[in-house]
Amino acid sequence: MQPVDIDSRLVEAADSTLLDASSLSYFRLLSQGISEREFLRLRDLIYREAGIWLTQAKTALLVGRLAKRLRHHGLKSFKQYYDLVANSPEERIQMLDALSTN
Repeated sequence: MQPVDIDSRLVEAADSTLLDASSLSYFRLLSQGISEREFLRLRDLIYREAGIWLTQAKTALLVGRLAKRLRHHGLKSFKQYYDLVANSPEERIQMLDALSTN
């Protein structure tokens, strides 16, 4: 599985002019993507909790929507986020709200 591709020029421009430090970290997180293992663990948790099945074609959607939750909690990886949602019913609700089309 390939990381989500974010144009490095966007990150460089954001670095110097547009974004504060927390927003820049968010863009860098998106550019690093998610490992296959992290995607599969989150996908399986999402399916168990809500019956939503995400194929690997939905990786960019998962990364884009959940990166905001990572940023909210000051987390630096999807592994850290998985550990959080695995132990927090409240955050699982937030995760599912972020992923679902309301």
